[in-house]
Amino acid sequence: MFDATEYRTWALVATVSTVAMSLDLGTQSMAMRLPSTGPADKAGVAGLIPLAVMGPIGATFAFLAIWAVASTTFGETGFPQHHILIAIAITGIGCGWRSASNVTLALFLGLGRFKQRAAIVTTSAFLQLGATGVALTAGAGLFSLPIGVLFGSFVQWLMVITVRDLPRGDKRHSDAYLRERRSFAMSKGLVTALGLSVTQMDRWVLAVLMPVDIFRIYDSALRVVILGKQAIIVGTQGLVAESAASSPQRVFSTSLKIVSTLSALLFSASAVSAFFVLSATDSFGLAGWVVLLASAGHCVNLVTLPASLVLTGAGRPSVELWYVAPLAVTVFLCYWAALLLDDWRFAVSGWSAALVLSSTIFVFVTPSLLKRNAHEAVPS
Repeated sequence: MFDATEYRTWALVATVSTVAMSLDLGTQSMAMRLPSTGPADKAGVAGLIPLAVMGPIGATFAFLAIWAVASTTFGETGFPQHHILIAIAITGIGCGWRSASNVTLALFLGLGRFKQRAAIVTTSAFLQLGATGVALTAGAGLFSLPIGVLFGSFVQWLMVITVRDLPRGDKRHSDAYLRERRSFAMSKGLVTALGLSVTQMDRWVLAVLMPVDIFRIYDSALRVVILGKQAIIVGTQGLVAESAASSPQRVFSTSLKIVSTLSALLFSASAVSAFFVLSATDSFGLAGWVVLLASAGHCVNLVTLPASLVLTGAGRPSVELWYVAPLAVTVFLCYWAALLLDDWRFAVSGWSAALVLSSTIFVFVTPSLLKRNAHEAVPS
């Protein structure tokens, strides 16, 4: 297992998988919409796969550059420099492979093939977890997660090509399809990149400023919260397809109540878990507040999920930029101030406050945005 210094490095490498796997340039959202708006066939999927792979590969190169520059400020990392770079590269390759098959799985949602998608996603996730655990036990250390990601991605790809069963389709896509593909790649890609920079890059700042023992508590606690958050995200992705074929206002109203309840339960569970875990440590007071602040930020942000998915399903993912762009600027200013002041507490409190405030405002204004979208008056 890892000591506190090694864990800090492993946690930073782990953010690569989260960012690279999520940065699909809007291809999953567009694939979910295909049964209602475009070619739901092999040709339609094939047209999205290059974009789906470009996001993770681009993110991997970005992280390699970031590590090469930022690692000089971390001091001791616990691993050789070239091992860290190799681990980042392997993780990125695995995420790119996973993204390629995720396009087909997203189309399964739009086609109503829920059981097939659930079986594939669940099987690959558990096998990835198992492969990571086996690699850790075998002493693979830093390479355990990259091995798990690569193996899980291979299994998912193998299962997808086995059960895909889509019509061949015409490779000559319509102009409307091509325009929408470009639009989603630009707007949804930018929204996702900015959102991930807010929810994931905090660790890269805190790794420099925060004591390694508190950083380990912070990252471990947040991984539990984010695991629950990701489960809710996966369970609600079908809202994109539903709002593309139904009334976005109705879908938003219903899903908001459900997700708000799940978010409140997730925060309550994380608070109780943090209390019992941290009560056994010497850092309960300080670390406890850090965990609660960060958990509150993530759980309130989760409530924006219905708005994000419904607007995407309505074909207007760029609307999110009106909320995500100011949030990203505010958070980066908080990070910059924390670095200048050499005070990690400013980064955590500023990040959490900005996320809670901006998420709340976005949820409240979404109904009016949907009404304007229905009249084709939403700014792009």
